[in-house]
Amino acid sequence: MYTQVEFRKLNIQKRHKELKQKGVYVAARRNGAYTVHLFTYNLFYVEVWILISLNTIQWIEIQENKAIIDAYAKDIDLGKLL
Repeated sequence: MYTQVEFRKLNIQKRHKELKQKGVYVAARRNGAYTVHLFTYNLFYVEVWILISLNTIQWIEIQENKAIIDAYAKDIDLGKLL
């Protein structure tokens, strides 16, 4: 697995491949014209931004903003997890 510094150096295709193979899906949210998926990867969070109209990945970036990460929790139904 890559460190944050190494992950940031990867191109978008390699980032996507790493997340598919080794990332853990957490949740999704909508932001305007995008669906944003949150993954954990090597003890950090990564967002995948998908443009809804074209169903294409536009960005894959490390997310360190706690307020944004916490926003995903509002859509999690704890009853379904128990």
